[in-house]
Amino acid sequence: MTADAYFAIGRTHDVCQDYALASDDVPKTWALVSDGCSSSPASDIGARLLGRAAAHALERGRLAPTQVIAKAARMVDALGMARSCLDATLAWVVRDEGITTATIIGDGVVAARRCDGGIDAWVVTDRDGAPAYPSYLLDRERLGDYLSQHGRRIVKRYRDGVLVDVGHEHLRAAPYSLQLTLEAHPVVVVLSDGVTSFQKDGEPVAVTEVLERLLAVKTSRGRFMARRCRRFLRREAPALGWRHDDDLAAAAIWHPRRETAA
Repeated sequence: MTADAYFAIGRTHDVCQDYALASDDVPKTWALVSDGCSSSPASDIGARLLGRAAAHALERGRLAPTQVIAKAARMVDALGMARSCLDATLAWVVRDEGITTATIIGDGVVAARRCDGGIDAWVVTDRDGAPAYPSYLLDRERLGDYLSQHGRRIVKRYRDGVLVDVGHEHLRAAPYSLQLTLEAHPVVVVLSDGVTSFQKDGEPVAVTEVLERLLAVKTSRGRFMARRCRRFLRREAPALGWRHDDDLAAAAIWHPRRETAA
């Protein structure tokens, strides 16, 4: 099993509010991304602290969202920062005993390459663009205000570039989770919502087209996700006339014995 992660600043950003980490240490392989809210001050720092707290939990074997956000809040308090800097999404994928579990709190994307080379994808958004950040769990009043105004999630599922299902459900600030088998999906990637914001001539580029590029990894050796993302962002996207102003984070796990579709 192998894992890798990469994040990059957007063209119009002063700081990168996305963050990504991955580990292929035994017994579990995991990868995660966190995306700070652009309107919350210092969310670039908050996204990193949230990601580090989540990584610590995954290294210990289990990620409980309430415990992770509480740990991140203690770090923020020690720094004398406002807890609103923790307004960030969190998405992670962990593989254990042949099962890959992907989880998203807020918004983000899960993309999985099948053994036949095809790609399945799940794009998770909020109906009115206000994701349920795990930081809302720190403040009951703030959580209540959010749920009274927002709180309906949209999950779009794609198979080989075709939209096959659109699900609507009440958030209740609960994570979105799905399980995939190693036999069916040897490569699984979690991404920030930056993957959905590419444009060409002012028109959006289909997220499935972007995912086809980002999952076109030839080998799992070394920094495979960083290598693929750099080539895509620096060479391929500009050559296609694709513009991207948002930050982007991607983290992947891969079973290297299943590279027949590369």
